[in-house]
Amino acid sequence: DEYAFKAEERIDGEPELARRVYKRLAERLVQNGTGAVLLFGTIKEETNIILAEAMQNAGLRGLVGKLSMDISTRPTYTEHTSAEAIVAASSFLDRMAALTADLPPHMRLVEPVLTPRFVPTCSDALLHGLGELAARTGVRVQSHLAEARDEVDWVRSERGVDDIDVFDKAKLLGERTIQAHCTFLSPTDLARLSARGTALAHCP
Repeated sequence: DEYAFKAEERIDGEPELARRVYKRLAERLVQNGTGAVLLFGTIKEETNIILAEAMQNAGLRGLVGKLSMDISTRPTYTEHTSAEAIVAASSFLDRMAALTADLPPHMRLVEPVLTPRFVPTCSDALLHGLGELAARTGVRVQSHLAEARDEVDWVRSERGVDDIDVFDKAKLLGERTIQAHCTFLSPTDLARLSARGTALAHCP
């Protein structure tokens, strides 16, 4: 996370760099035959709008996630309260709706995704707030679940339960949720995701 947070913070601080990087990303996705992509962005709303614009302009179906996180090992790269993070997530949904509002429905290629980064960077208050926002708006949700053994162990020691339990209690598992990785889930956990209708984007 140390390197990811540093890189994301730099992108957030340099809009022109973000435009260049995301334009190049969109071009490479098209060159490789990608038609639709689910994206984890950064914390800053404006940077994620730049990302969405790059996907829209390239003709790519893009589900763009502005990261929500109120816990961080990098003090300069975080949202300082759960309330601040929830307001920012809601604002991003509005900005994304406005981005394509003037286009015919069949040309609206990008949409927002509520994106709690993963349990170690999100307080219970933030996760519950995002769960309520998802229920109210019907917007998709994405996150990382049981990606690495140390993450699983950390959540269990800090929260007293597994991260799947944390997401479930916050009502962030459902038919419009996509969870990345899911590497260290038990058969019982996988059955629970199936029962909730949650999709897996698995990359071992």
